[in-house]
Amino acid sequence: MKSALVILGHSQIKRESPAQWENKSQAPRVVLEALSSSDTAQELLAKQVFYSQRGALELYFYAPESNEFWGLARTTLQQGFKLLTECDFPWVSPTLGIRFELFEDGLAVFHPNGDLFKDPEIILDERNQARQERDRAFATNAQETSAILAHPTYSLPRFGQGVGNDDKE
Repeated sequence: MKSALVILGHSQIKRESPAQWENKSQAPRVVLEALSSSDTAQELLAKQVFYSQRGALELYFYAPESNEFWGLARTTLQQGFKLLTECDFPWVSPTLGIRFELFEDGLAVFHPNGDLFKDPEIILDERNQARQERDRAFATNAQETSAILAHPTYSLPRFGQGVGNDDKE
């Protein structure tokens, strides 16, 4: 499974790795970790300790293969974490205002306005489609411009002549 790191509320910084523990930098305030079957309990505990020591307020862990979800949340760094389980669903992130709901077919995450977050594959497909449409429009425009410039009656305006020249002599 692919991983992603999303950081909100920080200036853009150059990162050598998306792996937080390799950067030794401040953790994001909210962490959502998608787990794979190869993750061990020791690795998960180490991540929880790491993120909590660096200022994370919310830690969420989701295992898509088993459809298990749990989390740890606090509203200030001085507080202890509250353990979140399926019994707490639907859960709203105090920091981001997004809502987590667990269904038989998997985890769903909703924007604060109630809209479902799109699957990353759908977002990538939409982005690629928009790029293709932009490229087609650019190619069409370039062909039309070439046709105009190639027309025998077309000539480029000379310096000082043409559109926008308000000089009166």
